[in-house]
Amino acid sequence: MSLPITSLTSSSKAERVEPIEDFRLFEMRGQFRAHEYYWGLEPGEIDINSCLNTVSVRGDIARLLNKDMLTLVPSKEVIEIIKELTMYNKHSKSVSDRRRCFEVLPVQPYTYRLVPGNQKTKKIPLFAFDSSGVVKRFDYPYSDLPPFTLDCYPLHTVMHSCYALPCQCESEARAIDECHLDIFILAHRWRLPYPETGSFTLPPEVVAQRAADRASVEAAYGLLDSSSNADYSSVKGYIATPNGKVKSWLQTVQPGIPA
Repeated sequence: MSLPITSLTSSSKAERVEPIEDFRLFEMRGQFRAHEYYWGLEPGEIDINSCLNTVSVRGDIARLLNKDMLTLVPSKEVIEIIKELTMYNKHSKSVSDRRRCFEVLPVQPYTYRLVPGNQKTKKIPLFAFDSSGVVKRFDYPYSDLPPFTLDCYPLHTVMHSCYALPCQCESEARAIDECHLDIFILAHRWRLPYPETGSFTLPPEVVAQRAADRASVEAAYGLLDSSSNADYSSVKGYIATPNGKVKSWLQTVQPGIPA
């Protein structure tokens, strides 16, 4: 069975189906230069307004994506290619030796699974209407939903799913959990330090600002170390990275992962 993703809604009543709108997979967040380096791009080349960063869905589905209650996951084969690209660029001898993501994964439609994100409250069903108004119900975790072929770009969807995917493994979703860990690891690697040479050389004022930011963080930790009553968890949570998500995921599913 094949369905357009625009047929999907959270309402079982045809008269309540909302109009189609574009959802942007990720917004501007810090350390974009690192992402561009590991993607094989030049500084400033990531365009969040590009069609590669959008998916057309019903308004209610867009809200669920925005709340990280749903997310799109590329195929395992595509994720493997992204992992290989990231590691190749990480170990490249120079900026010019890197591989461009658009050469490794051309701009074209790709297949995705729509999977649950952080649904900590009620596990809602989804519905699909065909042209004749016939409705089909898909219950959480939507394992019977067919894959969707979409124009958005795999690396952009990973940027959304690394925040949306839950850390805790649920037995009914085990089939996709191997991809979850790969996505968390990719998101972590894209935030690692990169060689600041060639086109990635930073202006002196940016270097100075980075040093000031780093000093602020170190000062915050220093205050925590000097006071046993300090709220360590609040500061730690504020500056946490996806690395913590990888650790949490591993603690949950480690017995099921072969060594």
